[in-house]
Amino acid sequence: MSKIKRRTLLQAMLTAGAGTAAAALTGQPVLAAFSPPIPGRRYQKYGGHNFTPISTLKNGLRTDWTYNDNGSIYVSGTPTQFGTRLQLPDGAVIEEVQFNYFLGTPPPMNFSLIAFDNANGYQTPIPTVQVDSVDSTAIQTASLDGLPIQVDNAAWNYVLRWFPRAADPDHMLWGARVAYRLG
Repeated sequence: MSKIKRRTLLQAMLTAGAGTAAAALTGQPVLAAFSPPIPGRRYQKYGGHNFTPISTLKNGLRTDWTYNDNGSIYVSGTPTQFGTRLQLPDGAVIEEVQFNYFLGTPPPMNFSLIAFDNANGYQTPIPTVQVDSVDSTAIQTASLDGLPIQVDNAAWNYVLRWFPRAADPDHMLWGARVAYRLG
């Protein structure tokens, strides 16, 4: 195993260990739970490992990322936006989008839902949310506002986005959850 891989592995182990220690000291769970399920809604979950960088080369610098064994992800290279395709049935009504994240130090990070058409256009159907509340002891949850929206797969390709503005284990994405009803 190379020195870089060992160092990355040790960072991930220390991050996970620090979270467990924080939970033991504070008596509170480290992982923030998504809101309780609502009867009649369907849910689609994504782990941090489902998100990939929209560019692996930014301003001539490489973007690398590290996956932890718990499904979370953090940037270990040049910060850039990460995305994962949202695949829901046509006509579904998105009622909730939540992200679980860890923000241990500034700067903030952003979350959004983007819709792309087939003619080089895009729209942000709901506002991007920026989180800047630092909490070095717990995973937090962010919800996107501006819902509900109806999925139109004939016109749009939907993508969940995460934009960490720093490359370290203090800026981590655990995952996302989308709640929807069939239209």
